[in-house]
Amino acid sequence: GSYITSDTANAARAVSNYIDGMDQVDCEMHKVNLALLYTLGLRENIKVKRINNHDGSVTKEKAVVTPGGSFPDGLRVIKQLRNLCKYFSTGQRKQALHDVQSRYMVPVGVPAMDGKTRVASCTKLMQTCILHKFAMSKFHMQLDDLNDDFTELWVAMTDEDWQLVVELEALTVILSNYALGEAQVDCVTASIVMFFRKVCHDYAKLNKYKLLQMKRPQVNTTVQSMERIEIDLSQFSILARTARQRLICQLDKRFGDASAEDYLPIFLDPVTCPYSKSLCPEIHSDAFFIFKMKHREIFEDMQGSGDPGEREAEEAYSEDDIRDPFNIQMDDDIEGHEESHPADKVIEDWIRHCRTIDWQQYGKDGAHPIDSKKSSLFSKICSSDILRWFRQSGGVLFPSIALLARIELAKMDNCGFQERVFSSASGAMSQNQANMSFDVLEKRTLLYHNRNLMEQLQ
Repeated sequence: GSYITSDTANAARAVSNYIDGMDQVDCEMHKVNLALLYTLGLRENIKVKRINNHDGSVTKEKAVVTPGGSFPDGLRVIKQLRNLCKYFSTGQRKQALHDVQSRYMVPVGVPAMDGKTRVASCTKLMQTCILHKFAMSKFHMQLDDLNDDFTELWVAMTDEDWQLVVELEALTVILSNYALGEAQVDCVTASIVMFFRKVCHDYAKLNKYKLLQMKRPQVNTTVQSMERIEIDLSQFSILARTARQRLICQLDKRFGDASAEDYLPIFLDPVTCPYSKSLCPEIHSDAFFIFKMKHREIFEDMQGSGDPGEREAEEAYSEDDIRDPFNIQMDDDIEGHEESHPADKVIEDWIRHCRTIDWQQYGKDGAHPIDSKKSSLFSKICSSDILRWFRQSGGVLFPSIALLARIELAKMDNCGFQERVFSSASGAMSQNQANMSFDVLEKRTLLYHNRNLMEQLQ
């Protein structure tokens, strides 16, 4: 059926009630950001209790009912990190920090303030604060005025708080990279979404995590090259374990209710198809049965249309970086199934063919070369252009599969494109231009949003 993608706000959900035949689905980007909000303690579920007193009065008490437990310390440390960033927002203070960094030969820069609307950038806030912690400590030691505002801000961050920041970064780095990357890309297919959901789910339930080291960095050290050390979960603080439990609860709530039909795109993607048993082990049989039944319908329709060749995949789909901490293995064998229908023979050929595709011929522009036999599933997803493959080869070899893929692989529940237009509007009209007419705002937003395209046309 038809569906409409929106964010998770109640007002946005209510829109679908006024459109006949429309089902509302939540935007993938918003769901990931909500999971991060709750994990970091930036949002809580509050329940108000009414207590009847003996004198007849009523007292209202608020209680935190967030799954996983209350976590006020998360919000506290994030606010303290933001205050450190704000301190260095002026040019004079920024230059003073740069002088200290140059003197001690450590990376030059300032902590990066997280975005107002993108919660995933909190991870960048934590990472850059950890990177520049040594420089900020030396900056504090050289202050002439002990009553400077920075002294209060620096002393407020205890060693336990810094350790919590390191642990929170390790817990959320995979999910935040997904939120800032694939979850905002317009052309990510539904099969890839299911892969990254599994990666995030499995990562949250690990018993060991790699934590950033808070030591003096080298002058050429970056966030990506910072040293990490593997720590057992038993060595995590109680607060960090609370955050982990909240993360697991959020992922189970927002991604844990996937049905067998939701996994159908995995079988239609030539990259993920050979790994289908590993990606959906619990409901693989049910998902494969749905795949087989839907393909039969398409196959029968194409057989009755006269010339199946005319129904080939003429159009494309199209499809970016997080590090896969898992080595998802290719299925050992092809699941046996009865050949009671001619369409089932096509599925057998499809599964066998997906194992033999040379993805070096169908790599994305600018992507690293891949070895189809040795590369991991994550490398194949990041480097392979399945749309080019369907366009050049798959649509001819498997027209019925290509037609079904055109239907199912297009279902990426993402409104990132609209969000970027809203961001462009904020750049086209500042807060001091509130009297701008709507027509002018619309034209300026259109020009601002397509500025890169106009530069190419010049």
